[in-house]
Amino acid sequence: MSDSGSEPVESIAKALFGEVPTIVNTQAADRQKKPAKSKSGRPRKTRNTSSRSPTPPPPVWGSQYRPSSVKEKKYTAEIPMWDSPMTRSSFGPQPLKHSSKSNTPSPIIQVKEDEEDLSILDIKPEPDVPPHVDTMADLVYTKTGSVRLTDQNVELRKVVQHGILEVKAYIVFTHGYLKIVAKNSYAREILLQAVKHHETVPIEKRILMLVLASSTLKSRTSPINIPQATFDSAVTTFDTEGLPSPKRQKPYQGQPIVDTLYETFFKNSKSVGLQFAQRFLDIAENKTGQPEIPIPMLAMVSTAIHAVLIAKKNKAGEDFKFTGNQFCDIYTYHVALLERIRRMAPVKFHKMMADIYEEVQHFCRDAIGVYGTDTDLAFLDLEGMDDE
Repeated sequence: MSDSGSEPVESIAKALFGEVPTIVNTQAADRQKKPAKSKSGRPRKTRNTSSRSPTPPPPVWGSQYRPSSVKEKKYTAEIPMWDSPMTRSSFGPQPLKHSSKSNTPSPIIQVKEDEEDLSILDIKPEPDVPPHVDTMADLVYTKTGSVRLTDQNVELRKVVQHGILEVKAYIVFTHGYLKIVAKNSYAREILLQAVKHHETVPIEKRILMLVLASSTLKSRTSPINIPQATFDSAVTTFDTEGLPSPKRQKPYQGQPIVDTLYETFFKNSKSVGLQFAQRFLDIAENKTGQPEIPIPMLAMVSTAIHAVLIAKKNKAGEDFKFTGNQFCDIYTYHVALLERIRRMAPVKFHKMMADIYEEVQHFCRDAIGVYGTDTDLAFLDLEGMDDE
């Protein structure tokens, strides 16, 4: 140990030139202070290899280098020590991050968030959607709680009228009597198609959200209304019970059927017979290729006539309205009868349906150009009236 005191200053400077690590293993230092003992219990003498070398070995990063001489200790005490990024351990103490216990952001960040929240809430409607269009989906009820189509706004009337036309087309060309669940689902789909056709988004949202609104609109798709004058002016034979007797050679070709078909499906330009005129020609299978009346349309009209005659027999009065729900069996009977006629005599069946369509078209032309079919002017003698 005494040899270390004669070491040159340059070797000490070189030894101190390296950075001294701050982490010191106290146990390793204690082992260096305590000399090793032999088996006899006496301390062993160790050779100081560093004193024989011209310069002390450079410090190894991460090792526990301690100066051995008094001068090295003096210089070591005078030189400030710091941590080097190369010697810092990943498991050592990390710098503290100031954070509040409530984990709330700083006031500056909070103000920024408040500004962002205000900007998000300040959303204006798109320019192409006026802010007042939502009122078009509102239904106007009467004092009794019913809904009249004439009381609604223009957009809602267009949607309902379009829906009524589509439902009528389905009734007369496909099937007149749906089951309750299927009927409600179909009517709802028809209304959705109508609002998409007219591009009325608020009404579409209301129908999708409110079941009550859609069911109320579906109730406006009222079925056939048959005027009483149709039966008063009809020429037919009646039996003792007051019900009409069918014509055996010309079934379903009586005047009440032709009049009801015209009044219900062919009277004006918005009727099903004129809006879907091509469908009558698509189902034609007769020899001449003339348009034909579809089976659901003829069965529905026959059912409605049967219902009105029953109501007249029972003296129900003007309060009776044909809704069709209570006459499903009658409708099924007529459909089955017409299907049997088509299977047993297809040629005669298609000729009969084409004749019925032609009779309705004759009635349409006569109603437009001739006064003879007008019940209000039937009692007048227009030819015998004075011209001047």
